[in-house]
Amino acid sequence: MFRQIFQSSPIRYRLPAEWAGIPSGSGLGALYNGHLVTPPRIYAETLGGVYGMFVTQEKTATADAVIVVVGVTGRIYWPGFETMWWKFNAVTGEFMGRGANPGSLFDYGFVQARDGSLWQHSITGSFFEVDGISYAEIPGTRRDPADFGAFGVHVAMVDRQQNLAVLYTSSEGGANKIGVYNWTTGALIRHINVAGTPTDILPEDERRCYVATANGLLNLVDYATGEVLHTVRSPAPAGSDVVYAWDRIYRRLLAFQVVDDAVDGACQSVIRGWYPVPLGTHLTKPLPLKAPRKDRNVPVLVRVVGDAGEPVSGASVVLSVVGDASIVRHPAGSDGHGEAAATIHCDAPGSMDLSASATVEDAL
Repeated sequence: MFRQIFQSSPIRYRLPAEWAGIPSGSGLGALYNGHLVTPPRIYAETLGGVYGMFVTQEKTATADAVIVVVGVTGRIYWPGFETMWWKFNAVTGEFMGRGANPGSLFDYGFVQARDGSLWQHSITGSFFEVDGISYAEIPGTRRDPADFGAFGVHVAMVDRQQNLAVLYTSSEGGANKIGVYNWTTGALIRHINVAGTPTDILPEDERRCYVATANGLLNLVDYATGEVLHTVRSPAPAGSDVVYAWDRIYRRLLAFQVVDDAVDGACQSVIRGWYPVPLGTHLTKPLPLKAPRKDRNVPVLVRVVGDAGEPVSGASVVLSVVGDASIVRHPAGSDGHGEAAATIHCDAPGSMDLSASATVEDAL
């Protein structure tokens, strides 16, 4: 279902010489996290966790957008940690810079709404809009869990154009489902069953969103009707150290995963991007739809299947027969259900062996 077409450079950590040297004092001037500068490690910081990722328009010489990752680092200076953002060129993947996140220690996950606005979760269960440049909270935008009849909002996707919010709250907790709520009143409109515990909800267009789950599956959901359109396996590993974003500008799925640093302490965590394309992995066995009999034309069906069991359309299917039969009509390309039909003629009493192969063209 997905093919990788993008990879960024890693986050670039700072050396002590680029910052304030290696502390040697006491109290606020003491060395924190000394293991970070114990050979062979040489960097003054390390990635401790990731809070979110989003894409925003920013013109550069090579791209119309940038990708921003938000997270927390451990560092050798007081107080031993820092919440940060890191910016990457959305086309080349080049690391462009970093900055401090102004949020409090009680604020964490960043999410992007359908209109591109940015929202942040609080440890109290509420969420609020943040400024797209300073990342500071916009006064008057905070929504509390009680607004939606819940004790906590764990994952949120806001669609103010349609006056909707797609949420995973304490009310949906443990039930593998999301809720679609009226944004103004907080009233529940419908529940939608998904493939696991939701970890990210990503707006894909004006009525569809991807729901990433903790077991590594992705649901494409029409939240306006409640229909689950597709279920596929995520191209990124499952785990709590993975965050997703949907790039609405370049139309691709992005994932950032925290991985171990290199031996010298350099960051090795990168952003990867995928286009949703057909990815056929296997064929069903050719299935005769009528009992083979001498002088009878028998329709035969074969299905092209993707990595998560989804049908793959547009594949070129070739059928072969050995034995007391011949092909009357060769299969055309697989249809929207991944199916291709052929017809064989049973020439004489006896037996036949049917086999099939398929070629899936690169959709890029």
